[in-house]
Amino acid sequence: MYFIDFYDYGKIIEANKRIFSSYMKSPKEWKRRLDDLEPIRNAIMHCRGQYLSEERISRLKESCFELQKLVQKVKS
Repeated sequence: MYFIDFYDYGKIIEANKRIFSSYMKSPKEWKRRLDDLEPIRNAIMHCRGQYLSEERISRLKESCFELQKLVQKVKS
């Protein structure tokens, strides 16, 4: 689990929609969100000298907030 990419997480969510539906309003939306985050993750992790735009930083913050809410829901 530590070595899979956002793409892989998206595939896992897609393949198990019924399970994830009890935790997520829309598994499809989370798949899209992971697809949006992948280039941000790659830019950070591979140090390509790219600066993140304000729009990407905003999307990253929003996604982190939503992920934290999801984790809290699963823990409850």
